[in-house]
Amino acid sequence: CGKRVLVVDDNACSVRATLRALTQLGMSVVGVESANEALNTLGREAFDAVLVDRTLPETDAMRFPQVVRQRHLAGALPAFVLLSTGLQVGEDAECRRAGFEACVYKPFGPDELMRVDRKSTRLN
Repeated sequence: CGKRVLVVDDNACSVRATLRALTQLGMSVVGVESANEALNTLGREAFDAVLVDRTLPETDAMRFPQVVRQRHLAGALPAFVLLSTGLQVGEDAECRRAGFEACVYKPFGPDELMRVDRKSTRLN
């Protein structure tokens, strides 16, 4: 696959699980634990996709794609995927309005991520 993915999640266990799932798909993965770390990383490196946890502390994860776009960080804009622990009414629509390509519900494995990869026009 060869894609570069940035995972933004404050839960170290979730980061490890996501890294493992993406690595199984042949992706190159970097994990960070905060939105600020993610912005710094995106300022230095280009990624094909950014997976963002819905409940990041000290930030509104739903605004993250907009913040990245406003800062015009390194390389072409990545596709954004929201990671959520459960379906909330209207979350898929809210997710797309906020600039996310898809919403993936935890726990997930390589199969769910591969489905997002196949369905997403920006990740192909």
